Amino acid sequence: MKGNQFMGRPQESCHRRRERRIQCDKKRPGCKACGEKFLDCPGYRPPVSLEFKDESLLAARKVQARKRKQSTKENATRLRAESEFPANARQKHHAETPFWDSLVSSDLYHFHLPMRDVALSCFVTKCIQGTLLSELHPLYADVLPGSPLSFALYAPALAWLAIDSGQPGLMALAHSQYCQAVRRTKQALSNPKEYLTDDTLASVLHLGLFEMISFDESTVQASWCAHRFGALEMVKLRGIEQLNTHVGRELYVAVLVGIRTICVRRQTKLPQWVMEFESKASKILDAHPIYHIRRILDDFADIQLRQSICTSFNTEIINQCLQLDEAISTIYGYELIAPPVGAVPADTHVILKTRRLNMLRIIRLQLYCWIQEHISPLGPVLQTTSSEIDAQLSRRAYETMKAIATAILESAQQFLTPCVTLNSRFMIFYLYTIVQQPLLPDQLRTRASELIRFIGKEGKIPEALRATERLAIAGLS
Repeated sequence: MKGNQFMGRPQESCHRRRERRIQCDKKRPGCKACGEKFLDCPGYRPPVSLEFKDESLLAARKVQARKRKQSTKENATRLRAESEFPANARQKHHAETPFWDSLVSSDLYHFHLPMRDVALSCFVTKCIQGTLLSELHPLYADVLPGSPLSFALYAPALAWLAIDSGQPGLMALAHSQYCQAVRRTKQALSNPKEYLTDDTLASVLHLGLFEMISFDESTVQASWCAHRFGALEMVKLRGIEQLNTHVGRELYVAVLVGIRTICVRRQTKLPQWVMEFESKASKILDAHPIYHIRRILDDFADIQLRQSICTSFNTEIINQCLQLDEAISTIYGYELIAPPVGAVPADTHVILKTRRLNMLRIIRLQLYCWIQEHISPLGPVLQTTSSEIDAQLSRRAYETMKAIATAILESAQQFLTPCVTLNSRFMIFYLYTIVQQPLLPDQLRTRASELIRFIGKEGKIPEALRATERLAIAGLS
């Protein structure tokens, strides 16, 4: 009586019958066949022991032999395929080493992550570290495959990996992700349930980030500004409720900081609705560790606008510059923190991040440049009333400009080690401002030009290299 190995109904015959030695007649307590042969019948196993293995040893041997024969055929087929398509030495080495036997020498095996995961890891740890987008980690952790944010996130991630690893072929994949991100984001904007979500707004911001990383000199500024103003319209529609969550506040700050930067460069004012919106949400926004700088940017933009239309000596502009410089000094450097209750009294502080310090330094540098233009013979206007006061102020402005430029150049090393990051690209703007400042010593301007060239070479930014070439032709470096 045959059956399948390790399954089916258990045989009710005695032990010798299951070994195919006698013909069992299933008589209990001992079968008749065993009695006729004057053998003690070994009896019958309990039903529980028969539920898992009910076949004889002979059947088991037959099954094992059949499996060995089948595996031999499979090995022969595999060897034949390898002979037709020979692998390289590294692949052969990996194929010949059994996995479990190589745990001690695990360097023989390499576990490769998907390209998107590698790009995303590089993007989060190297690219946006220290930027405003680094505060959006809750969104990155919960991003869903196929969502607009996933495509908008992988596009700059792959673009950065292409630059960081020196593989320009990945840039084509990044552009394809960017096209899909634009298409999916447009679909989300047309969907009433998705067009005001955090994911959709973050997608728009990351599309602008891709433009900055890929950096097409002819379109980067227009594309980046278009994405920023599109995000600003979304902020307007989202209303004040968006500030109730941590992610909503970080998105709002990222959008408005970019908009203020655009307004400063274009010498325009912020939209009126933004000022009204911020007056309503001042209690929420003032608690943000970065957003208190908005007042400095607004005052700086106002002075810049007045300076651009000023055609004569204006004492009021000088006073505004000095007042703004004093306001910057209150948040410059570090912020003292009171010790917790019950702790040993000690002075603790939080140091501002270097990139934010450099932003404030550039503002101070420009303020003293405007002061110098009004009271220095190098400036466009020379109408002073008190030569002694003007001489003291001129010396103060010149020494302060030198100290600020030196501090920016000394901080550049923090952005160049251990690798060139996205903050290094922002450093190019600060260095370029120093190079273009004729009131600074030539030694500082030359050092700034050398740093721009180094960042352009290490960060694989050809536009930075072309900028230094233009400066060299113009005799500024």
